[in-house]
Amino acid sequence: MSQIMEETSRDTVDVEDDFGPTNTEGNNNTTPLYEYDPYESFNLFSLEDLIPTSIVYGLTLIIGLTGNTLIIYTVVRFKRMRTINNIFLASLASADLLLITFCVPVMYAKLFSYSWTFGEFCCKFVYYIQNVSSICSVLTLTAMSVERYYAIIHPVQSRCMCTTNQARRLIIAIWIVSLVLAIPIILVQVHLEVGERIPAYWCVRNWYSPVLWSIYEVYMFILILVVPSAVMSYTYTRICLQLWVVVKERANMTSGITGNSLELSVHVQSHRTSCNRAVKPRITVHRVEDDNAQVKQ
Repeated sequence: MSQIMEETSRDTVDVEDDFGPTNTEGNNNTTPLYEYDPYESFNLFSLEDLIPTSIVYGLTLIIGLTGNTLIIYTVVRFKRMRTINNIFLASLASADLLLITFCVPVMYAKLFSYSWTFGEFCCKFVYYIQNVSSICSVLTLTAMSVERYYAIIHPVQSRCMCTTNQARRLIIAIWIVSLVLAIPIILVQVHLEVGERIPAYWCVRNWYSPVLWSIYEVYMFILILVVPSAVMSYTYTRICLQLWVVVKERANMTSGITGNSLELSVHVQSHRTSCNRAVKPRITVHRVEDDNAQVKQ
C-alpha cells in the first residue's frame, strides 16, 4: 500500500514539473496555470517554418516600403499628379505604409519567442495600428466607389462635389474616423501574465471575456465587410448599368449615321449618273454639227 502511494506521489510531482503547478479549489476543480519552457522559447527554432516566413516578411517589407513611398512622393511632389483618384491612392498607400512600418517587424519578431517581450503599450498599440490601417483602407475604397458613382451617374453634381479640395477633406475625415473606430481593440487585447517559475507575458485576446470578444468580432465584421460591400456593390452595379446603356446608345447612333451616309452616297451617285447621261447627248450633237460644218466648208 505504501509503495502504491509513493508511486502516485512521484507521478504527481512529474506532472507538475512537466506542465507547471495547478491551483486547486473546492469541488475537486483544477485550474491550470499557463506555463512555458524559456529555453525552448529562445533557443529552439524550426528552420522549415522560419525560412519561408522570413522570405515572405522580408519581401513584403521591402516591396511595401518602396512602392508605397514612391506613390506618396509622386502625388506630393508633382502638382499635375494631384488628381482626385491619386489623392485616394495616396491615402491607401499611407495606410499600407503604416501597417508595414509598425506591424510587420513586430510580427516577424514574434517568431523568435513564445512570449511577448515588447511590453503592454506595444501590445495594444500594434494591434490598434493594424486596425486603423484596415479600417482606413476599407473606408477609402468605399469613398472612391462613391466618387466614381457621382462622376458617372451625376456628372453635373460631381463638378461641385468631386473636387480635389473635397477629396482632401474627405481623406482627413476618414483618418479621424478610423482612429476612433479602432479603439475597441484596446479593450479586448490584453497583456496576459504567464509562468510561475519564470514569469512572462503573452499578447492575446481576453479569453476571460468571451462575450466581449464576440461582440468585437461582430462589430469588425459589419464595419469592414458588410457595410463597405453593400455600398460598393450598389455603386459599381449602377456604374456598370449606366456604361452599358451609354455604349448601346452610341452603337445605335453609329449604325444610324452609317446607314444615312450610305443612303446619301447612293443618292449622290445616282444623281451624278443621271447628269452624265443628260449631258452626253448634248456633247454628241455639238460634235456632229461641227463635223457637218467642216464638211460643208
